[in-house]
Amino acid sequence: MAILKPDDQAAARQLQAGDPDVNILAYMDYASARSYDGDKSVVSVSFEEAKANDWLARDTNGNLIEWGGYPGHYMTKVWDPGYQRAWVERAKEVAAEGVFDGIFADNAMYTLSHYNNAIMAGASSPEESDARIRAGILDLARQAGEALEGSGHSLMTNISDGRLDPEWWKALSRYGGGMEENFANWGRADTPTVYDWGPGGWQDQVDLFEMNENPSVAITFAQEGDTRTALYGYTSFLMTARPGDGWEVNFGNGSTKTAEQSIPLGAPRGKHVNSNGIRSREFDGGWAAVNPTDQAVTVQVPAGMVDASGNAVSSITLQPRSGAVLSRS
Repeated sequence: MAILKPDDQAAARQLQAGDPDVNILAYMDYASARSYDGDKSVVSVSFEEAKANDWLARDTNGNLIEWGGYPGHYMTKVWDPGYQRAWVERAKEVAAEGVFDGIFADNAMYTLSHYNNAIMAGASSPEESDARIRAGILDLARQAGEALEGSGHSLMTNISDGRLDPEWWKALSRYGGGMEENFANWGRADTPTVYDWGPGGWQDQVDLFEMNENPSVAITFAQEGDTRTALYGYTSFLMTARPGDGWEVNFGNGSTKTAEQSIPLGAPRGKHVNSNGIRSREFDGGWAAVNPTDQAVTVQVPAGMVDASGNAVSSITLQPRSGAVLSRS
């Protein structure tokens, strides 16, 4: 899968020429209009159109809501019927150009607080603001998904904090899949942190992928050279991965792969199992295990597995928040 801006059509054609089977999606943003795009509809409705139609959200003081860390990104009224219609029409236009297989929609946000602590005008609390955003995005995704589905295109959504509401995740991913871009780790923490998020933490994220009926994509962020966090993300993903799902690591230096991804695991042999907190799963070509706990755990390895040097392995000790992949001899 490749994700390009709608105006990157030349690059899309080049990718298709090299691999006719590649799935290419056009990037759009559900929830912001970008002032640096002016009157151009690049990744959403244009900033000028949003401004002219009063589609830019305001806080309780009447100020526009700019996203922290993203200068020029202004929150839109995702719940506004006029904005929704314009967004869907733009998505249909992009799809109709015939270059892209569908739309990748960014920023299905569970809460505005990741970008700004403002309270929306007309809301009495952050919770009310966030509920309005979630409901608006869900409605927008439904309209866009149905429209794109009708023309043979897909809608994949980048969903933040989907673990907090699995039904919201499932509904948003209905038309072409869902993505979690902080999978098994938050940001570039040097020690994976997601395992202790809420009551379920790691398990909640993994469960999302298991329940999803459409393709799931996960991204794990890690510091440059932090192969432990990368492998933790990869092995976490492998516990529920199915054909059509995808994972990559983002080291921040352009590298998106781990050495273990070169191991040809093949098809899974059933679901993952839990042994003393270690989750593991057999594949036709090997075995993967992950330790999402805060204790080192030793686990028995299925017969016939070897390490990268070709040495037989009968048991393995996994440190807290770490993973391992072995090949079948």
